[in-house]
Amino acid sequence: MKILLIQLYTGTECELVYPIGLSYLSTALSAHTVRIFDQNLCESPFLETEKIISAFSPEVVGFSIKNIHIYSIKKGYFNSDKVLSLSIDAIKKASGRICIVTGGPGFYMFPFHFMQNEPRTNFGILLEGEETFPQLLENLDSPEKVKGVYWRNGGEIFLQAGLRLQILK
Repeated sequence: MKILLIQLYTGTECELVYPIGLSYLSTALSAHTVRIFDQNLCESPFLETEKIISAFSPEVVGFSIKNIHIYSIKKGYFNSDKVLSLSIDAIKKASGRICIVTGGPGFYMFPFHFMQNEPRTNFGILLEGEETFPQLLENLDSPEKVKGVYWRNGGEIFLQAGLRLQILK
């Protein structure tokens, strides 16, 4: 399977940080054809995203949401929402049939928020993607078999927490 892993754009005010999490994840996905794209290295991250999708033609795109920029929680403004939405717009413009997976530390902090506010996201991964993402790829039609995954069914959002979240207690 062809998979594109994207480090979500964090804005010009943030320092560039190597996407180490996506590097670990790509190693865990070695049975697949994987590319990593850091939107922070581009002047036009959404245009470049569209170009990469067109050239690579992945079946799955995984986003790492690293930072959360909350300007006013009362107004519900998350900068990461807008960036994720623009990124998915670019993906869908290039190819409408791509499975979208979100994860990363920013997603972990507000998973239901991201799932609820971006309905084009098919799956969300909690905790360690190196463990969960390969299992999810084997069970895209049965995500309830994979612990630590959010998914959609009939417009509703579900979580298969399983035993993994007991670690947090």
